Formats: sequence, structure tokens, C-alpha cells
Amino acid sequence: MYRATIFLVAAWTVICWAGGAVAQEDAGVKEKKQLLQIYEDSKKAKTVADFTSMVEGLEEISDTDLDDQSASYRKQLLSWGFNRRGEAYSDQAAELQGKGETEAAAKAQAEALSDFEQAVKWAPQVWKPHHNRGVSYALGGKYESALADFDEAIRLQPDYPNAWFNRGEIRYAMGDFEAALSDYDKVLKLRPDDAGALTSRGHARFQLGQFDQSLVDYAAAVRKMPTSGMARLNRGDAYLSLGKYREAVGDYLKAIEYENRLGRARQSLAWIYAVCPDDRYRNSAVALRLANEAIQLDGETDARYLDTLAAAQANAGQYEEAAATAAKALEAAADDATLAASLQARLALYQSDQAYRLGMKLDTAAAKETPVSDEKPEPAKEKDPKPANTDKQEDKPAAAKEKKPETAGGVKLTPAQANEPTPAKAKEPTPAKEPTPAKKNEPKPAKVKTPKAEEPTEAKPVLAPANPPSAE
Repeated sequence: MYRATIFLVAAWTVICWAGGAVAQEDAGVKEKKQLLQIYEDSKKAKTVADFTSMVEGLEEISDTDLDDQSASYRKQLLSWGFNRRGEAYSDQAAELQGKGETEAAAKAQAEALSDFEQAVKWAPQVWKPHHNRGVSYALGGKYESALADFDEAIRLQPDYPNAWFNRGEIRYAMGDFEAALSDYDKVLKLRPDDAGALTSRGHARFQLGQFDQSLVDYAAAVRKMPTSGMARLNRGDAYLSLGKYREAVGDYLKAIEYENRLGRARQSLAWIYAVCPDDRYRNSAVALRLANEAIQLDGETDARYLDTLAAAQANAGQYEEAAATAAKALEAAADDATLAASLQARLALYQSDQAYRLGMKLDTAAAKETPVSDEKPEPAKEKDPKPANTDKQEDKPAAAKEKKPETAGGVKLTPAQANEPTPAKAKEPTPAKEPTPAKKNEPKPAKVKTPKAEEPTEAKPVLAPANPPSAE
């Protein structure tokens, strides 16, 4: 009887152990099937709601019920879901910003940043969440954090041009023009036909006083975007800094023709018509009209616009008005000591009934300078950074092998200088022309101060986790 009892207890123990093992095995199979189903559903996911459903499903699965391979895959898939939802939120933010809904856009961008942070947490070895989080940091003005993320994205994926470009934009915004120039050079080695990188490299060279080289880059950008007002405006700035007034006037006129409400083009053209040392280029009436139109288009908060209007007023003999406008410009330039010193010096001229001319030496008690550096117009910058995003299959988790993004790597960059024609020299300068008046009913373009990042159609981001675990 005693032996029988022992046998029954042992048998019951074995049965319980076997049943538990089977239950545990069944649980593991169930979790794997859930992972596989979430992966299949991810192929159709496009909206915030789709990715939210995916993330919530993954968060319900516990790693304790998975083997090591499946647990690792869950983390990668979770990172992918957070990253894609962050991209969807970022798209919403851009759309809302375009509609002028600033507060709603800020909330959407905050959601995007939160998701990118989660994506980095779950898969720190993947480059794309670092890149996208860096863009969000940049949009929020957190440049040091953005730099750190772009550094990591470049370390993990050195052939992705946008990471180099975005880091260059941040370095440019922080005033590190030499480092920015190096990053733009790298972009153009990877993607030689990138008009945005050509333009930004032109900006960096412009800020470094390399006007001839910046002209080469701007001219190359014009060839790629011949009807872009911004491209013409940038090249016009370079021509102006080189004293090529005829060519500068021609580019500014074209910029206004192509983008009628581009205020900076009108301001720059007004500046030449008001202060050019060659009186054959000056036109008092046109300078006044253009300076006022620029302010009507972009507002009265830009010190350089007010500075231009003051110069135009002085050129027309309206010295009292010029002094009053220059005083307003001084207030607007409170945070720019260099520009403020120049404005103070010009204000003294107007108060003594004198007009300003490019290259004129100014010597007052408030400021002593030869106005060369401050006469360089700020290079035109446009567009916000945008996280890398795509609806293409290559960006989704796939059972297929991980696919590298296509790049222009290996293409030898031909120096733009070699193909740049020398601008024609006119025997007589072209007199001031009347540009087309600004149209009244066109929407005012949004002004942005953040760096831009253009997503190339040919770059296919990589974020494919390991093969999904078998549910068998």
C-alpha cells in the first residue's frame, strides 16, 4: 500500500510537470503567432491609429514567454512601430504648421519626439530613430542634442546623405561654418546632384567670405532649378558681394518674376537701387516702392528690411523719414551687435542729410567701420527638417533580408568650378528696371528659421528587423 501511494504521487507529479510544460510551450507558440500577426498587419499600417494598435499589441506580449530570438525581434518591431508613428505625427505637425495651426503643430511634434525617444530606447543599434529624433530636437532648438543624434546616425549609417546634410544645417545654425562646409561636401560626394546641398554649401562659403566659390555653388543650383526664385536670389547675393551689380539686378528681377511674393528679392533689389555706388543703377522711386512692398509682404520686424527702407528714403532725399526708420531698425536689431553698429553709423548720416552708398567709410562716435561685412545679405534658407519617411515596402519589417538604402556613393564628384561659365561683362550697366508688382491675393509664404532637410526619393531607409520567428 505504501509503495502504491508513492507510485501514484510520482505519477501525478510527472503528469503535472508535463502538463505545465505543454501549457508553457502552448503559451510560447501563442506569443509567436501574435508577433507574426502583428508583423503581417504592419504591412498595411499607415496612420497614427494603425501604429498605435501595433505598439499596444506588442506591449501586451511579455518577453518571459518568448525565447531569446523572439524577444529580440519584439524589441526591434516595437522600435519600428514607435518610429513610424513618430513619422506620422511629424507629418501631421508639418501639415498643421502649413495651415497656421501653430499650437496643434507643436503638440504633434512633441508626440513625434516622444515616439522617436521610445524607438531609440528599444533598438539603439538602429540608425533611423537617432536621425529622426535629431530632426525633432533641431525643430525644438535643442541643437546640441540634435548634433549628438546625427553623429550617432552617421556612425551607424555613414552612407545616408540626409544625416550629413542635417548635421551640416545644425552646424551652420550654430555658426560653425567650416564644419558645416565639410558636411555638405560629404553630401555631394554621396549625392552629387543634390540642389539643396549645393545651396547650403554656397551659404557656408558665403559666410566664410568665399564669394567666388559660393557663386559656383549657387550657379550650379540655378542650373538645376532654373525657375526657382530662391536659387536666383542666392546667386544674386553672391554677385552683389562681388560687386557684379548688373548680374545681381538680373537675378533679383528673375527671382521676383518666378516668385512674385518673395519679399527678400524685393528688399535686395531695393538695396541696390538705393545704395549702389554707380548712379546708373540707382532709382529712387523704384527703390522706395520695392522696400515698402518687401515690408508689406514679410512684416516690419526684420531690421534689414527697415534698414533698406531707410536707405531708400535717404536716397530720395527724405532724410527725416530715413532717420526715423533707421531708429526703428535699431530697435529690431537689438540682438545683432554688428548690424546695430552699422545702423547707428548710417543713422548719423541721415541725421546730417546724407545718403549712404556701398563701400562708404563711416566714422561716427557710436560706430567706426567700413561697411563691407554687414552689407552681405543673409543667404536665403528655406524649409524645415523632416524625418526620413516612406511608405515603400523597404521601410517595413520584413521577413526578407535587410536592404541597404540606395545611394550615389562611388560617383566621383566633378568640381562645379570646371563647368561654371564666366559671367558676361556688360559694356554699359543695365539701368534700374521695374519688376512686376506683387499680386494682392496670393497667400503669404510661411517664414521659417529652422534648418531644412530634403528627403531624397532614391534613399530607401533601412529599418527591417530580423526575420520574424516561426510560429511552428
